[in-house]
Amino acid sequence: MAQYRRYSDADRAQALAVLDLNEGNMLRTAQQTGIPRATLQEWAAGRVPDSMPELRQEAKKDLAVSFKDFAGRVIGLTTDEDIKAASLRDRFMAAGVAVDKYRLLTDQPTTITGQELSEDESVARLRELVQRGRSRRPGLFDPAGTPGVRAPDPTEPSEGSAGGPGLGDDVGSTGS
Repeated sequence: MAQYRRYSDADRAQALAVLDLNEGNMLRTAQQTGIPRATLQEWAAGRVPDSMPELRQEAKKDLAVSFKDFAGRVIGLTTDEDIKAASLRDRFMAAGVAVDKYRLLTDQPTTITGQELSEDESVARLRELVQRGRSRRPGLFDPAGTPGVRAPDPTEPSEGSAGGPGLGDDVGSTGS
């Protein structure tokens, strides 16, 4: 007979906080917590006590404090023994991950967002990347040997493309 484990509200809240930390990755969370993925999916879908949102937030705060403390300890490794045990690169890498996790758990941005590109700028950037790719791997965008098949050239206007301009079409042109 299968044995079922009973989970406390604190267990559920901790697991859901780890799920948040893993940005919704159920498999990783199941591996880290030892809780079956199906159980995590049920909890994430809201099949938990009404008090769970508050408990989940509290568990996230506790995890955030742990990561912040860990980052401080990693950054504070300054003894000769610590330096010999971990490279400077490894220490800063660990600190960076801990800070990133702290920011994630406290609902702060974890990436630096650049400016939005206009449609014209996006098309120009895409053309540039395709050309760079062609120069690095000449046969990649030209499936030679496949009869009747030719890879589209993003620098040429597309023929009969439905649904708007092709990659190579001039944006804003009316067509003929």
